Amino acid sequence: MEMTAHHYRSHRDVVIKALSVVVLLGILGGLFSLVPSANKPMAQVVGAAGLFAVLWRVSLFGVRIPRILFVVATVAVGVGAFIRFSYANLSRGAVVVATLSSRDLEQDKRMYRDRLRRALGNSYDSLVGIHHGRVDTNRDVEKVLGEFPSVGAVLWGTPRWMTLSFRPAAPISLSDVSTASTGGRLVADGILPNLAIVRALPDVSLSQGQHDASVYFIAKLVLTWSQFAGDSVGPENDAEFDQRLDKLVRMPTRGAGRAHLAAPMWIRGTYHLIKAIRSPEADKEDLTKAIVSFKFALSELRKGGNPALQAAARNNYAVALLVEFSRDTRRKNLRKAAGKHFTAAVRVGSPGGVGGATAADNLAALQAAGVFPRR
Repeated sequence: MEMTAHHYRSHRDVVIKALSVVVLLGILGGLFSLVPSANKPMAQVVGAAGLFAVLWRVSLFGVRIPRILFVVATVAVGVGAFIRFSYANLSRGAVVVATLSSRDLEQDKRMYRDRLRRALGNSYDSLVGIHHGRVDTNRDVEKVLGEFPSVGAVLWGTPRWMTLSFRPAAPISLSDVSTASTGGRLVADGILPNLAIVRALPDVSLSQGQHDASVYFIAKLVLTWSQFAGDSVGPENDAEFDQRLDKLVRMPTRGAGRAHLAAPMWIRGTYHLIKAIRSPEADKEDLTKAIVSFKFALSELRKGGNPALQAAARNNYAVALLVEFSRDTRRKNLRKAAGKHFTAAVRVGSPGGVGGATAADNLAALQAAGVFPRR
């Protein structure tokens, strides 16, 4: 009888300990879900430390948990927290899904991330991640991009109106390419001053972001932007790159406005313009594609609307016109049109915006060189 009672108490103790561990895990999980997203990394580490402290003295059937397991678990928690909250599992230039509603639920972000990944295909899973924190303003976006170098863009806003904010990039000038290239030769020969091309895509916003067409557009835009920004597009895949951007422009649109369709044509135009000035001789086809693409992009932008994107498009369009003019100086209309677009870019450019500032510098350099008269 005494032995039976002893075994009964031993089994009861084991069950109580096991239930205690389960309850403790449930409590920790519940508390973790209530922690604000921005504080989850610390909460995960602190919660794990508390759990280990409790389990350190727990034994099952008189046998304590081996201490090596605690060491392995500690390392695993640290590595897991680092990968999850530092974006170490994302490829460079990836987009992170931030606040999509006032609820700021991780589940909403995960669901939208998964939709973007499906639109991209399995080979590009590392191009889309989640930001574990709120993003409500442009200042929040700047903070995310400043803290995490691998992040190339932040998707934020609400399902009704989403915004893609891209990482800033310094303009590229004609002298940034080799002296043997078209751009270098134009500067060295005094044909054009050291003009700058806007290389950073300004913010892109679109309505009804939850619609399948919007999800597809965002996914493909992020893919083409990451390839362009990373200089991973080569002559051998020019056609595929152009086709992807052309397909984006022809997509059925939902909601109000078509301004977001200017973004893929801006990328296409800027890519071919940079390719033209980097080559030993500016290819007529590249310059034509650049000019046509910028013209299309501007046609999708309303007068006075989307000032950052409009200024960037007008600046690059004007540079493309001048490079084309350098090939055929008889076409005086190209130089005149370029001057108008530089002036318009300065006028429409938002305060502190890269497009307006770059256009102002270009216009001043052209006036100093005597290409355009001073006003």
